[in-house]
Amino acid sequence: MGKSFTGTLGSWFETGAEGLCWVVYVDQEFEHSEEVYQGFVAIDHGDHLKVVAQDGSVVFDGVVRTDYREGWTKYPLNPGYGQPAALGFWIHWTQHGWSAEKWASLFGLKADGLVYRAELTKCTDEERKTAPCPIPPPGVTEEEWGCDV
Repeated sequence: MGKSFTGTLGSWFETGAEGLCWVVYVDQEFEHSEEVYQGFVAIDHGDHLKVVAQDGSVVFDGVVRTDYREGWTKYPLNPGYGQPAALGFWIHWTQHGWSAEKWASLFGLKADGLVYRAELTKCTDEERKTAPCPIPPPGVTEEEWGCDV
């Protein structure tokens, strides 16, 4: 496994991102680097993520397997195209086996004030190659998608 980070779950976007990205806002101070951008680290397919609720219960503890089908929504003004959405936001992916809304709620998108702590361990390039395939978007077979993440 690669570097580990602890912090708070959150979401991030900027122009051109075309949807929210799931991130961990790190507790530690880090130099701007390839892994840490503006105080956060992106959560990627194959990484290990542990999510802890405010009461100390573990909500998720496992390897991230991105699902690009869950929550799939057609673009209102561009029929035939779309992307996942949850809680009124365009998103990139959901953890396999979770509903888009439930997964998105971990990242502060609900007005309930819940904050989730996280321990993120980045996987290495070698580990990413052996991780289970991401779930492809609708209309794309797993064979077409392949395992090249």
